[in-house]
Amino acid sequence: MCHAADQMRTSFRQQLFSFDLRSLALFRVGLALLILGDLIHRSFDLRAFYTDFGVLPRWVLAQASDLRLSLHYLGGSLEFQVALFLIAASFALMLLIGYRTRLATLVSWMFVVSLHERNFLLIQGGDDLLRLLLFWSMFLPLGARWSVDHALSEPTPLQDNRYRSMGSIALGAQVLLLYWGSALHKIGQPVWWEEGAGIYYALHLDYMATQMGHWLRESLSMGTMKIIAYGLLFVEFLGSSLLVCTSLRSPWRFLGIGIIVGMHVGFSLGLEVGIFPFVAFTAILAFFPTWFWEKTRGWFQPREKGMIRIYYDAECSFCKKSVSLLRSFLCLPAQSVKPAQSNTAVCVRMEEQNSWVVVDSSGKEHFKFDAGLVIFRHSLWPKALAWIARLSAVMTALIILLALAGLSLPDFLAGIALLSGLALLISLLPLALLPEKKNAHRRFAIGTMIYQWVANHRELMGRMTAWLRWRPPTTYPKTAGQIIALLFLSYIVLWNLNEIKNHTNFAQRLGVEFESINSKHTFMPRSLAWIGRLTRIDQIWNMFDDPPKNDRWLVMPGKLADGSEVDLFSRNNGSPNFDKPKLPSAQYPRFRWRKYMENILLPKFEDYLLRYGQFVCREWDRTHPSNHLQTFEIVFVQETTTANGPASPVRITRWMHYCVEPMQHDEPDASNSEAAPPNPNE
Repeated sequence: MCHAADQMRTSFRQQLFSFDLRSLALFRVGLALLILGDLIHRSFDLRAFYTDFGVLPRWVLAQASDLRLSLHYLGGSLEFQVALFLIAASFALMLLIGYRTRLATLVSWMFVVSLHERNFLLIQGGDDLLRLLLFWSMFLPLGARWSVDHALSEPTPLQDNRYRSMGSIALGAQVLLLYWGSALHKIGQPVWWEEGAGIYYALHLDYMATQMGHWLRESLSMGTMKIIAYGLLFVEFLGSSLLVCTSLRSPWRFLGIGIIVGMHVGFSLGLEVGIFPFVAFTAILAFFPTWFWEKTRGWFQPREKGMIRIYYDAECSFCKKSVSLLRSFLCLPAQSVKPAQSNTAVCVRMEEQNSWVVVDSSGKEHFKFDAGLVIFRHSLWPKALAWIARLSAVMTALIILLALAGLSLPDFLAGIALLSGLALLISLLPLALLPEKKNAHRRFAIGTMIYQWVANHRELMGRMTAWLRWRPPTTYPKTAGQIIALLFLSYIVLWNLNEIKNHTNFAQRLGVEFESINSKHTFMPRSLAWIGRLTRIDQIWNMFDDPPKNDRWLVMPGKLADGSEVDLFSRNNGSPNFDKPKLPSAQYPRFRWRKYMENILLPKFEDYLLRYGQFVCREWDRTHPSNHLQTFEIVFVQETTTANGPASPVRITRWMHYCVEPMQHDEPDASNSEAAPPNPNE
């Protein structure tokens, strides 16, 4: 009995910080989609944020004292930045399908770091977390399941789905540092630990509060908000602990997933927090336990039961690669694929039909496009796609109804609506091939014609797929990778301890004395700080630890050449209006503009106000060539939040800018010369 207990304890220790390879594959897909979505979102402001004609030209960035390594710094034209975006998207697509997964992960991480370094004024916590997830992914076998790498592995990879290494421990520790660090930073602030008013002040940040956030702060009492504030601290500790410190086969890990998801959904409905919830949801995908996959496998049983056998031409390299890819992505058993030459009768039929041969459970043979449909029907995907379609349709319909009801949708719900719509479209396309109706012969004829063309050009297809090479499986890392992961893991633990100590006094609040710790960089020597900043694994999780008491909304009154006035910050450029907008957070076109304006209005970044002013002048004159902009101001109306509600608003002029007339040949006066855009070549 004692021996059995020892085995259980050993088994439990082995399950800690373990991941299911199928979950890591899902995590890989989430990361790739996240990168692609982020690139698409940033592309709407590519000129403004990443070119020399935008708010941060390269020559201005070069004057910063910090060392910043960025591929995007090598060129300032719009065409150059578009090319880099397309290259980054190409590697993200490689990551999506799992082709050369480690290389795709490494290059994607490099491009994300480069993009963040090019304009650091846009970076928020979600960007930091994305960089870190990609960094630790380089030490994980993200391509071990449902990937091109998995399909082209010879010999067949191990079937055990449990994976544990120093890389998995590092990813789990990173998630713990994220949520525990966030909670400890809040505990170190009186507004959370003593007053319990953290939620109250956060919801009163009008430039971030959604329409639902306004409703919550008006509906909930101060006592209720205190309960929610203290509950949030408990949830951050409990949810992350269940997520990381439970057995891989335990449903408790799935409970932790539910707690973390619920917390982020609640925050995102009340506050505009940008990309952060989507990055957090992506991180959680890696923690799906084996228990989840065992339970859901029964939900997605193939529509047609029984084992099928897929026979291919062993003399055709393209054919073997094709059936291997289908086997991997359709989750078919390895024994279902065989060379046709192993069965004389099947080989004869293959040559007669010039086709692969699929034998279903009843012994019936299928050829060409019909064989592909049989394979698809015997996979898990038809029912899985049907579930995705139903869920996406429900989510999309609910969000559309909310929009029709007049609710101003937060960025979070708008993003969910877009994802749901795309998921619905993508899931319905393959499902449209399944119904066996009278008009199905048209789809069948087109599919057969395409298959016949491919079969008649197998040599051409073989040359086109020559880059898909067979390689040994790389599931488990080498010793060097383990050591590097351990060193970086130790580094980020010390870094986080340093940040918590330097920015909070939670230890003293809990009665712990740190008399010997009386200077900064105690845990992390100052001489080693460059490593974190160079690799961009530097991090601090102090989101909303001390919500500002001073709220604001922006007005930018500008004077045009014809003497009229406009508000440059409003969507319709109407006359300046200093009254409080109905929803101040809706002033910003996209969340990165919110973060940018939040940063440049800080005293430490006020030098960048001049560059923003020059950009505003150029953009107005570019889009309004007949009525140039002469001057404008950046005014924020400040509204201090007290325990009894907002105080009377006060206007504060943050910046006054004089534009230079384009095509003006006279010498500018003294007032204009100070704000004139310098020559980047000087």
